[in-house]
Amino acid sequence: MICNTHNKIGCYEDCLEVARKQSAIDLNCNSSDFEKSENVVVTSNYHPSARKYLVYPLVCNLVSYGTNIVASVDERYWKIVKDYIDKYKVEHCFLLLCMVQSRLSQECHKKQIPSCMG
Repeated sequence: MICNTHNKIGCYEDCLEVARKQSAIDLNCNSSDFEKSENVVVTSNYHPSARKYLVYPLVCNLVSYGTNIVASVDERYWKIVKDYIDKYKVEHCFLLLCMVQSRLSQECHKKQIPSCMG
């Protein structure tokens, strides 16, 4: 992808599409999920093309490109996350995310789940 300064909008759209595709791989969803009007929750699953530093299953990873939230979660926390992202506006979910992380951390400690106790 080569972006020239004469077409900044096209360059931005190209970069955004690359980011959506990588996010879809990382989250185990379709890139079209980021364009839906409703929130999407998927079960976290490893993909060989995912970013190498990610540790699977992801407990809770929220991504938004503006219209909705796509959440990739450990299936044990699907309902907690779904209820959370459907309760608030997209922009508020990221401001309040520390509340969800705190609740998930408490659940992990209660159940002694090593992948999210760090």
